[in-house]
Amino acid sequence: MIFSESVWVSLSSCGGNITISSAGYVTSPGYPSPYPKSTRCVWRIRAPDPQQKILINFNPHFDLENRECKYDYVEVYDGDSEEALMVGKFCGKISPPALLSTGNSLLIKFISDYETNGAGFSIRYEVYQKPGPALFNIAIYIFEKRKFSM
Repeated sequence: MIFSESVWVSLSSCGGNITISSAGYVTSPGYPSPYPKSTRCVWRIRAPDPQQKILINFNPHFDLENRECKYDYVEVYDGDSEEALMVGKFCGKISPPALLSTGNSLLIKFISDYETNGAGFSIRYEVYQKPGPALFNIAIYIFEKRKFSM
């Protein structure tokens, strides 16, 4: 939602509940153009299987007002509510690291105030796929082959 001339206006791309069927993205409204002022967006992302985890990666083009993350920021929670453990609060121009949930849900919250704004953010989410034994064995094989052929 954004605050515009004393009225809260809903933005269709601002928040929602997502059950992952394939990799996707959440972005600040208007990304990569400057995000609106006085905005609050909350995304609840869930993997379909309770045993699955979620991996998120921030696009390197990350631009949120940097004043100690007091005014414009993205928060990530390891669960489906703000009562869950907050794993990070991010702002500025340095893209946060990749994050992996401990369960099958994450909550992402974006807040902007009424003043300065930037280009915002884009976050790619996907169900985390552990490297299987076959991939691991291939990696060892390649490593061993290089080791002995040098």
